[in-house]
Amino acid sequence: MNRRAVVLALAGLLAACAPKGTSLVTSWRAPALTPQQFQKVLVLFFAPHESQRQFGESELVRLMTRTRGVAGYTVLTPDDIKNPGFQRDPQSLAQLMANEGH
Repeated sequence: MNRRAVVLALAGLLAACAPKGTSLVTSWRAPALTPQQFQKVLVLFFAPHESQRQFGESELVRLMTRTRGVAGYTVLTPDDIKNPGFQRDPQSLAQLMANEGH
């Protein structure tokens, strides 16, 4: 019983000393930028296995509430992701996204 009281007291002390959390103190915004409303957002999730990638993209799309998310696996094949030329060429991805309406 005495050990339990010590553990509870220590836990209470640690909880009381814990920081209250992270807070944003200051922020910066480029003056020339205006807010943008996106119609669709292509969601990419990089993982070692294709099934993990699909699960991650699906979950991220599910969590999006204010914008329509499109899972990357519905647009990009596993070969596209593995192709080093495709990864290094932003124009290829930009063209693919434009074709899909992103």
